[in-house]
Amino acid sequence: FDTGSGHVLLAFRSPEERKMMIAEHLQSTEQLNLTPEFFARLDQVRDRGYEMMASLQTAGVYNLSTPVLGPDGRAIAALTIPYITLVNAPSAPDITLTIRHLQDAAARLSQLAGSDVAQSS
Repeated sequence: FDTGSGHVLLAFRSPEERKMMIAEHLQSTEQLNLTPEFFARLDQVRDRGYEMMASLQTAGVYNLSTPVLGPDGRAIAALTIPYITLVNAPSAPDITLTIRHLQDAAARLSQLAGSDVAQSS
């Protein structure tokens, strides 16, 4: 609920499946504060095809996460990397190019998993 991969896994599920995933999580943890803004964020993640958020665990790191889709278009996994801007490597990919590379890799994995759903690039 506070990670890029978690957002992707929830975003690429039906509302019913989201409820089930939330209920399962609540059995193993304290109360969650799931606001309307949280669900709006999941819709945004689904619309753009990936999550990009500041890490809530490590300062200066961005979580970049995109779904690996199964044949039904639902996420079967989340491909996630931490992104840190390099100051001493001007030829390193910026965050936008890194997201594109991540989406390309996830699209290839999705195809291997039997998905024919086109992912945003």
